[in-house]
Amino acid sequence: MGFNFTTFKKTFLLFIPHYIFRSASARIRWFFAAAFILVDVGAATLVPYSTKIIVESLSITINHSVWIALGFLGFFWILEKTVSHIQEIIFFPAINQTIRNLSYNLVNHLHQISLPDYKKLSIPEVINCIRRISLCARSFIKVVFLLIIPTFLKLSIAVYITAKVGVFGWIFLAAILCALFLLYKGAAWYTTARETAWHITDQVTMRVNDSLLNTKLIRPFKSFEMHQIGDILDVEAKLWQETNTRLHSIYIVMGIWLGLTITSILAGAILGIQKGVLTVGDFVLIKGQLIAAFLPLRTFALEFRQLAESLVDIKKIVTLFEIPTESSSKNISVIPNDNKNGIFLNNISYTYDNHHFIFHHLSLQIPLGKKVAIIGETGCGKSTLINLIASFYKPSQGNISIHGLPNPIIHCIPQEFRLFNLSLRDNITYGLSNISEGAMLKAAEQVGLARLIQTLPNGLNSLVGEMGTKLSGGEKQKIALARALLLKPDILLLDETTSALNFESEKQVLNALSSIIPTIILASHRTSTLPYMDQILKLKNGKIDEKPNSAFALHTYSLVH
Repeated sequence: MGFNFTTFKKTFLLFIPHYIFRSASARIRWFFAAAFILVDVGAATLVPYSTKIIVESLSITINHSVWIALGFLGFFWILEKTVSHIQEIIFFPAINQTIRNLSYNLVNHLHQISLPDYKKLSIPEVINCIRRISLCARSFIKVVFLLIIPTFLKLSIAVYITAKVGVFGWIFLAAILCALFLLYKGAAWYTTARETAWHITDQVTMRVNDSLLNTKLIRPFKSFEMHQIGDILDVEAKLWQETNTRLHSIYIVMGIWLGLTITSILAGAILGIQKGVLTVGDFVLIKGQLIAAFLPLRTFALEFRQLAESLVDIKKIVTLFEIPTESSSKNISVIPNDNKNGIFLNNISYTYDNHHFIFHHLSLQIPLGKKVAIIGETGCGKSTLINLIASFYKPSQGNISIHGLPNPIIHCIPQEFRLFNLSLRDNITYGLSNISEGAMLKAAEQVGLARLIQTLPNGLNSLVGEMGTKLSGGEKQKIALARALLLKPDILLLDETTSALNFESEKQVLNALSSIIPTIILASHRTSTLPYMDQILKLKNGKIDEKPNSAFALHTYSLVH
């Protein structure tokens, strides 16, 4: 935990090759920004020199050189005070595009990881992480390019100039190195506390989200729930108080050290003037170089907080990018021209965490053009089988192939079906284009949504709430089924998708689906669906039960040995 160069290196490599210099316009902007960095450094260096010339000229007589030096001084002051804002104008579009690309690519990456890896993530924590991309990316780029680089250039020049004047350069260098060491150790101390605090804040966000989304469950236990939330909020407040205390303790130590350094060097310069070794102009030059160096160093110390904070957030982003993506190739091979006709699972094995096998050497044939039910006890592997056929899961061993369809469209409605916080219309037509109003209303009527549309205040334009919280479980399932009717896939996979429907609604939906979709595979624990099925496959202990009980004796079982 804490600030370390490994995290900084990963962050730097994440931004530089892939985002910051990606386009020609961005490279041009960075070029001009770099030029202004040199202008800023030059102005900060020449202001003390101009002041020295003015002071030494005043000690003799006022001549033209004083006015020329004053003109240069004013020009350099203007440059020094305005160049940072010019840099912000130049940098902003490039930083904005970097943030946009990073956010887009992270979401895109997470959509490509395997579902088992996805299930290991805390989604509220990931959402918080994505929301903080804007701040952390902007802080990192700004600190690295607009503060670290010019600050170190100014420090180097200031050390060189003060060394030319006297021994102060080496004292100055030692003081700077000590300040940077204190800053580094302080950053590690601070970010350790900040990581802990953010971890609790993510837990608070997750707990509050769960609390608000499960209000019906919580209301009977409201006092217990609020006590739990209150406790975790108290812990969060204490951790952030500690984080703030550490931060300002670092600033206090840095302020004391820089103040002592400046006072000591200036005291040495005064003694040099008394001994006749230095002039008043030299004193002004040394003082100017100290200001030119320590002001950006102080600003850097203040902004270093943002760098340390951004590294905490970016560390999470880097970790998310390091989750491997699945192969773009489908888990199912398609063989369009073949004497066989069906979905073939050949010697399939699937395991969670490499030790518990759900399936072990399972071979199975599911015919096309049929309605097939997969039944069995809870935990027997019904959902896993559906996910394998849908290519959501990749088998540990064996292969899945489809024979007899050239370009099969496979659509799956998972057991944990959720909606977007969009309108009813948008949820029904999600992922589909050029759907007419008539076709959408017909599909809605076929699955029994007509009454819901009539009762909602804005009809099809009514928002359904986050994850569909404004609708019942059955209404959400009907929306998913209406979308399937509009999509018209060759193979429809249903994982307990009619579990919240009553007998009449289930019958209506299955009849509508059967009239349009040729192959339907339904995983269910309800016997009410069985009379509408052409075939029943009973799973038991990860295999097809070859000895069905009498209730299923009239149904066909297919098993490839």
